[in-house]
Amino acid sequence: MDGAVQEAIDWGLLTPVDAENPNLLTIQPVFPYFLKTKLAAQDEAFQQALRLGFKNHYEGLAGSYNQLMGSKEPQQRQMGILFCKLEYENLYNALQIALERQESPGIFLKLDFYHRVQNDTNNRLPLAQSVCEVLRNYPITLKSGSVGAEIVMAFDRLSECYLNLQKYENARVAYSQTLTTLDELRDIDNQWKQIAKASTYHQLGTVAQELREFEQARTDYQQALQIKIEFGDRYSQASTYGQLGLLAKAEGQSEEAMQQLFQALTIFREFQDNHSLAMVLVYLSRLYQANPSPQLPTQISTLLGISEPEVMQLLTHVSQE
Repeated sequence: MDGAVQEAIDWGLLTPVDAENPNLLTIQPVFPYFLKTKLAAQDEAFQQALRLGFKNHYEGLAGSYNQLMGSKEPQQRQMGILFCKLEYENLYNALQIALERQESPGIFLKLDFYHRVQNDTNNRLPLAQSVCEVLRNYPITLKSGSVGAEIVMAFDRLSECYLNLQKYENARVAYSQTLTTLDELRDIDNQWKQIAKASTYHQLGTVAQELREFEQARTDYQQALQIKIEFGDRYSQASTYGQLGLLAKAEGQSEEAMQQLFQALTIFREFQDNHSLAMVLVYLSRLYQANPSPQLPTQISTLLGISEPEVMQLLTHVSQE
């Protein structure tokens, strides 16, 4: 095959991306036909081995590109995006081979991340739909271990796409499929499984809340909170308390809303998450200004270690921002 590649370079079917990257080659449109012609002369066993090697190679590259795209360094992130863009067709074809073989959909998760970091919803949703359609037909025996976890994550990504596009009924169906798959999982860490279920219930609560199905939303949030408490996922409890607070606010239950939001405030204080703490204070201050609660300033004073007059000044200041 090295000879075929060199022949393609000699014929101009593969050309360097630019002078600074001579080892990165751009594929000319006619190159796939050229390569298929060369491969057709090989026997079936060779072709299958080549497909497997191709898939394995791009699984490794997908992981490398994903690490670059998730880097805190802007230059590395841009490199990851560039490599993924240049290799997208090959990554996609490798994913199709994996799905045909009913193997790990891990490459999909990397391609999904590529679309997500670019806010490319138009391409993200169709990819997730097509992959999850195949995954629904995977036998239950394959829904175990790391492959099972990746199947769960694939359905979660599809659900997220629908939610972001405000396709709430579709999101509900997809999140329900995520729960079903979680129940089917075998040979997986139970803590991971339960925390994933809690996250899914939380998202179902968000869907119900957007549809103004408040009782269903409360049921889903409370289910999520119960699991998070049972399995010690303290930090993520804050987001669910926060949503319960916003739900109570939407129902006109100001006192309940303030108490739920105060629970979120307490957790963010524990974890020194000052950004999230400030966001919750904004909601609390607005609620307090509309419906003063005699106990809230005292609670915040004790939590933050400042005087009640300072709390009142803080609530007034935050409310005006």
